[in-house]
Amino acid sequence: MILFAEKWVRKPNSEGKGFLHAWVESGDTEYPILFETRGVSVDAVSFDDEQEWEVVLECADRPKIYSDEASFLESEEQSPMDMESAIPIGLLLLNGKVGNEPFPGIVLSGIVERIYDDPSQYGFADGDLLYSVSCMEHEYLAVLKAEHTSDVVISEGDIVSGAYLVQGRLKA
Repeated sequence: MILFAEKWVRKPNSEGKGFLHAWVESGDTEYPILFETRGVSVDAVSFDDEQEWEVVLECADRPKIYSDEASFLESEEQSPMDMESAIPIGLLLLNGKVGNEPFPGIVLSGIVERIYDDPSQYGFADGDLLYSVSCMEHEYLAVLKAEHTSDVVISEGDIVSGAYLVQGRLKA
């Protein structure tokens, strides 16, 4: 995913973990995103040019799952969200108070493009549910940790909506 870095919210520690505020372009629209960097040094990030990042969404809780657009639109829980939407909740001020720490969170709805059979091939634990979700012309890798996967069935073509923690590392 191509991102435009804006600023460090929290500079990375010795392990490259920090919080980076960046912009995602989607057609004629752009939206902000805050994510936790992994294995990234301060000097590796360009604030003048776009860079390609691998972005992973970790489910904060079980996502809501809808089999089709009609069931999504009929759900009272989703109003007024679109079937493909992203709200960078980590950048919003909590209760309108200055001083609350931003965090790498996003509420995202999108369409499941792929379910991965073996998440361990991608560095995730056995039992994790790994899938990709498309949202506003971008495809995100999403993971639901094993402790939350009981009775969860996600299929390609489903619409998922939920809160996620956003992580990213520069692509080589």
